[in-house]
Amino acid sequence: LDGAQLESGEARRRLLDIYQDGRGPAQVLVLDRTQAQNAGAVLRDVPQVRGVVLGLDSLGELLLAYVPTQRLESIIAQQVAVSELSPYQVAAGVKDDQLFFGRERELRAILDRALRNFFVVGQRQMGKSSLLLAVQRGLRERRDVEVHYLTLADEDLHERLAREQKALVPGQPRPSFMDLAAGTKERPRVWLLDEADSFIQADAQAKYPVVQAMRALSQEGRAYFVLAGFWDLYRAVVLDERQPLRNFGEYVRLEPLDERAALQLVTEPLAALNLPWDAPGTPEDLLRQAGRRANLLVLACKGLVETLPPEAHELTREHLERVLRGDEDLRKQCRGWRGDQPLHKAVVRQALLLGQPTREQVLQALKERGAVIAAADFDEAMDHRELSYVLVPDEAGRLYCPVPLMQHYIESERGLEAALTEDLEDLREGFSKVPTPA
Repeated sequence: LDGAQLESGEARRRLLDIYQDGRGPAQVLVLDRTQAQNAGAVLRDVPQVRGVVLGLDSLGELLLAYVPTQRLESIIAQQVAVSELSPYQVAAGVKDDQLFFGRERELRAILDRALRNFFVVGQRQMGKSSLLLAVQRGLRERRDVEVHYLTLADEDLHERLAREQKALVPGQPRPSFMDLAAGTKERPRVWLLDEADSFIQADAQAKYPVVQAMRALSQEGRAYFVLAGFWDLYRAVVLDERQPLRNFGEYVRLEPLDERAALQLVTEPLAALNLPWDAPGTPEDLLRQAGRRANLLVLACKGLVETLPPEAHELTREHLERVLRGDEDLRKQCRGWRGDQPLHKAVVRQALLLGQPTREQVLQALKERGAVIAAADFDEAMDHRELSYVLVPDEAGRLYCPVPLMQHYIESERGLEAALTEDLEDLREGFSKVPTPA
């Protein structure tokens, strides 16, 4: 923009010409070459389009910056509310390498030059989708591999592959699974199959026709499979000796982020928004409270950014405590500790009441309260809670909740003793068993 003065009517006309009733961009970078350098103040009055203004001084800084993109990020963060710039995603997996932290060991294994099958097992929101998307980005760089990422909305993998390959012709039978899934030995296909639990159940009931085809394709070197899921996948590849998936692929259990990656997740995206922490101990406390669970860290940071007062220029411990105790998204996530069965809830509440007991002590305490629980049902409930990172053993085999934020929620929900009494009543009503394995 040129000229000694910039009238608001002229500014509005120019930006709306760019916007084109929504067909054009809604964000515009403006170089203000007016003598008055008043473009920023005038353009704020155009609601349809956001203008980020480069004055002569900021343009000079940008041109001379060692890392120009970082300087531009800083300029944008100064002019746009940080709540509108939050990079923290809470659904559908991380699609940007710059926002993907950790999982180096898992990535190295899956992206190895020698292709193999893998099972990625973890609680919901543990980062399975983000890992598979990172694998997809890595494999796309290779010319000797064709990679596909699929989220299985239902259990019919055969039908899903047919739709992916656009192989469904009205009035004709669909091609065989092997024809749909196979690549060539020179350029095999790698299928990244997210949310695979329902497929595992359905294929088991059908006597494993698809799994057998997957095994044959892998043995021929024409296709490989990375399946991601939670309890049903875990049970198939770890607990069920009859399942043909056993020994079909390498088992990868997703755990919370390591400390370095977790710290990067809660500092680097915020630093791009010019939001430092008030002290090194504050983000470290966040890591401890969230048990380094990526989903809880992301929700906490999202809450911090969205509730940041306009005058604030750093993130404080007081602000963090308010978010950890009051953010509704965090509360919803913590509600997931309960599992699907009364027995899941009972073992957790009983363990917390006892204070770091062994498995045997939990079972004995429940029996003393009158609960009648089969050993196999108890073991599956404990395995489910451990896989969910709600109740895990320490080196001495004593159980504790590894996420203090979640433990606080469990203890404050209704009171452990009263809630456990209700759980045991449900058990006595006949809801003691976990679902029978497929």
